This record gives sequence, C-alpha cells and structure tokens, in this order.
Amino acid sequence: MFVDACAIVSIMAEEDSAATYEEALSKAPAAWTSALAAWEAIMVLSRADQLNCRFVEADGAVVEWIEARDIALRDPPSPRETLAHAVAVAEKHGLGKRALSNIDCFHYAAAKATKELLLTLNRALRATDVETMPKRLTEKPVSSPSIHPRRTFHRASFDASGGNPFAKLRAGRLQDEELLLKQFLGRSSLHLG
Repeated sequence: MFVDACAIVSIMAEEDSAATYEEALSKAPAAWTSALAAWEAIMVLSRADQLNCRFVEADGAVVEWIEARDIALRDPPSPRETLAHAVAVAEKHGLGKRALSNIDCFHYAAAKATKELLLTLNRALRATDVETMPKRLTEKPVSSPSIHPRRTFHRASFDASGGNPFAKLRAGRLQDEELLLKQFLGRSSLHLG
C-alpha cells in the first residue's frame, strides 16, 4: 500500500481522520511511501500552524515516524512509467483547486505503477481509477494538505512505540525560551515572582 502525505500528516497530527487512516494502514501487509510524499508531509508539518519548526527538524520527526511504523521509504521501480501515469491523471482529472495537485498526481502514479492500493481520503485522488483505502469513508473526505494548511496537533503520541519524535523539538524550544527569559530578567529590574 502506498501511503500518501495526507495520511502521514493526519496520523502524526492526530487529526479527525487519523483513526480511519490507522485502521486501513493496520490491514496492509506492507506499506511504503515515496521521498516526494515524505517531503510534502515535512513541508506541511513544519508550518507555523503545525510544529512551527525548521524543515530539517520536521524531516527527522517524519523519518523517525515512518521507520517506527515499518513503512518503507522508496521510489516506484520505473520512473518512466510513473511519469506517464502522472501525466495521464493530470490530463484526465485536471490540476488546481478542486482537482489534483502536482504532488497528488505523483502519489496516484506511484500506486498505479506498482499496482498497489493508495492510502488516502483525498476526494480528488479517490475520484481516479486507482484503488484506494479505506474502502468506505466514515467522515468527510479531506483534500490535499497543500490545499488545506490549517492543521493542528491535539496530543503527543506519534510513533508506534508511544514515544513522541516532536518532544525533543518542543523541549529544546522551551529550554531556549527559559534561558532567554532568565537572561532578560538578569539584566532587567523587572522580576517575576
């Protein structure tokens, strides 16, 4: 099963659709994602309304999460076939708002070229001829994360072991903020007590 960026973001951010993705992913005998899908998830998760972190920090968290869930990070075997599928789906379904994004075309193409299921709730991708999971929708389908940037983190348990790859980022930021506050208070007549 090919895991698209929407699924990665949804599960890591524990969005409303996370449980639906988790259930479908748990039924897959093997799961994989591409560098492009991981990159898109990294870009979304690093936004100010998400983790508000550097790309390299989000990269570490996404890769750690992928590895903890035994999701292979690889590319489809035939770049030419993948390209042909991406071009064909763009031609048939269009690009832009209320259609496929450029990256959606490559998620579709990765699943199509490998003849595997595509893990997505993205309306535009589900309207194509590629077979998608989950089979039935239990909530309103989502669009591409590049179209809907408003995502928030609800709880802090992102990987399979229950650990949190973002905890280090947040803890490091809090320590830096505390240090800056102490330095400021040390130079200021203002003291909080």
